[in-house]
Amino acid sequence: MYQKGILVVTIDTESDLPQWQTTRSYSFENIKAIPSLQQIFDNYSIKPTYLITHSVAIDKKSVDVLSKVSNDNKCEIGAHLHPNETPPFCLSRKEGKSFLKLDFLTKKRKIENLTAAISINFKKPVSYRAGSYRFDTDSLLILEELGYLVDTSVTPYISWRIEGGLSYINVPLEPYWPDKDDICKEGENRILEVPITIRLNRKMNFFLKNIYLPVLSMPMQSSKFRRLISNIRPIKPIWLRPTYSTYDEMKNLCDILFGNHNFQVLNMMFHSNELIISGSPFHKTKRDINRFLLRIDNICNYLITSKGIASKTLSEVYTIFAGS
Repeated sequence: MYQKGILVVTIDTESDLPQWQTTRSYSFENIKAIPSLQQIFDNYSIKPTYLITHSVAIDKKSVDVLSKVSNDNKCEIGAHLHPNETPPFCLSRKEGKSFLKLDFLTKKRKIENLTAAISINFKKPVSYRAGSYRFDTDSLLILEELGYLVDTSVTPYISWRIEGGLSYINVPLEPYWPDKDDICKEGENRILEVPITIRLNRKMNFFLKNIYLPVLSMPMQSSKFRRLISNIRPIKPIWLRPTYSTYDEMKNLCDILFGNHNFQVLNMMFHSNELIISGSPFHKTKRDINRFLLRIDNICNYLITSKGIASKTLSEVYTIFAGS
């Protein structure tokens, strides 16, 4: 059942964000940890896709680190938009949370500037992820105009409406060609959407389908209740993300999905700043980091070595689906 499977590893590669708060003063200690991470991937012949922000793209030391990996053709470099740190800058301090409310031209200029900054030192990016998963039909059109091939911003079963984003509760689990008027539905757009791999917790399946998901679909006036229920960890959908999920949870997730013989693509994601102590809100000790890296190593070993999954970058997945 695994012979035709594909593993994509997508990494939001960004500045250190101890509290998930972007500022105009950046540090990039986490980027120094990427060579050690890359060694894990090299051990399994995995080519990850590093989706880099504007601040990383213009930081010389970060570029030097990433260039050594990309020049050996061991990875793909894509784009990751943090609106707060990508010109042109707006007056609002909540620019990141309000990205979907910006006018079309401002959105386009931000994505153009991000693309241009990356293209100075790397190949022009063709893969993209929106910061905080804030993707929309404007973004889809802009990416197409700029020659992008693939987006990986949607999160099945997850609603970001409370945070000013969209609801992705009903998006497909597998790569699809989105509708130009509704990115959550299949259509005929030329940008391939590769969802992050997320699935309902099978043990809580009835509760999730009949209570959790309907509540997250309620209007904004129900936001307090929605926020409460969406933060109950035991009932949260399971991500293929070593920050959120244990090795056993990720292994079971993969086994369940590939139990469906038509399922093809797994998309594992995390952030580069999760590689160091206090680079993100998640890892506070060396033990946290070691556990995180062990989860990555174990799930890669299980999928690549034990189950024979093939590893592809985002653009390689596009090539497969575009040619099918």
